Amino acid sequence: MKHLELKRTEQKCTELKHTEQKRTEQESIGESTGLKRAESKRLVLGGLLMIFAYGLSNNIVAYYITPVTESLGYTRAAFNFCFTLMSVVSFLTAPLYGWLFIKVPVRRIILLGGVIGAACFVGYSFCSSIAAFYAVGIIQGAVQNGSTNMAAVVLINRFFDEKHSGSAMGLVMSGTGICSMMMSAVLPMLIERHGWRNGYLLCGFLWAAVMFAAFFLIKENPSSVGEKRQSEKEKQQEKSAVSGLTCRQALHCGGFYLLLVCVLICNIIMVCSQHLPAYFQDVGLSGVQSGRVMMVFSLGLIVWKILLGQCYDRLGAIPTVILSYVSFMLGMWTLSLGAKWALIAGSLLAALGIASSTVLFPLITRKVFGSREYAPIWGNISMAVAFGVAVGSPIWGLFYDHFGSYRPAFWGAPVLLGVNLGLLVMLMKKEYYTDAG
Repeated sequence: MKHLELKRTEQKCTELKHTEQKRTEQESIGESTGLKRAESKRLVLGGLLMIFAYGLSNNIVAYYITPVTESLGYTRAAFNFCFTLMSVVSFLTAPLYGWLFIKVPVRRIILLGGVIGAACFVGYSFCSSIAAFYAVGIIQGAVQNGSTNMAAVVLINRFFDEKHSGSAMGLVMSGTGICSMMMSAVLPMLIERHGWRNGYLLCGFLWAAVMFAAFFLIKENPSSVGEKRQSEKEKQQEKSAVSGLTCRQALHCGGFYLLLVCVLICNIIMVCSQHLPAYFQDVGLSGVQSGRVMMVFSLGLIVWKILLGQCYDRLGAIPTVILSYVSFMLGMWTLSLGAKWALIAGSLLAALGIASSTVLFPLITRKVFGSREYAPIWGNISMAVAFGVAVGSPIWGLFYDHFGSYRPAFWGAPVLLGVNLGLLVMLMKKEYYTDAG
């Protein structure tokens, strides 16, 4: 009897031990999941603020062209060259940032970018010569992309797996549209009443505020609560989450250069958004009406970026890319009609395609090459983004100078986009790129 009682007591102790261990593991998993969710929300908010800052350096140049050139007596072409210089410097520094994200904490880069970027806007407010604008533009070009857009993309890749990265990317990249909407309502009135120098000071204050807020919101890496209790299955999943090519392997892969060309061509075409206000006035809209249509376009960018990210997670990469490109092609053909309804409808359709530049290309890079050395690979691919923006606007201007209208470009560009789409689909089907261990 005593032997049986001892045996039962041992069984109960064993059961209690297993129950306690299971409860502890569940609490650890729950704690880890809750913490990671909180970190993810903070990251998305911080990333959105960083992209807002990116919009401050890229989307508000048009508001300064007339007041600055009239005040200082320089041509518009001379002033616009400042933006070209900034884009070229961004293009040249993109690969450097790719490697810095491996060697240096991203938060440190964000903080440094916040200080230098704010100082550049303050510097613009004191410029009295075109050479001074060029000098400040070169400095701003060194931080305006790497410490904002590229940093946000790299952090999303760290914190989110492939099944959820699309939604996060869409939310974060909507920051440029939010920036455009807010600044279009505030900045023209401020410049008109208080001058362009105070406009630059406002931008400097906003840049510092959002970048420093992002610095405090974002963590360097996801927390590892319960790491000691990870099962072998979880460890294997974690290991597989960072599979893919090294940067050296990617640079020796033909698919890398194919993606580079596709991103370059697409961004050259998508820079047409900078010429839309001029086109709207060419076909008969007043300046006020043109501004209203551009507001619809900016609102469309915000909504489409969020929805595009969710489509990527739910439908997959290839259907989402096809949807975005076809919408852009239809949008350009619709814009070429010139009627008021066509301008509004075409702007909304084109906005869905233009949203792919910031939302889809970072995700496609991860799908094709994996996460092992994502930062340096994306650093090299993003060169095509910066270079496309730098040369795209002058190319659209040359089309207008040669044909006297933007319509021929609106007719021909969708054909080039169709070829680009075919190459991208072919590239994304090459799954062996992400299988390299």
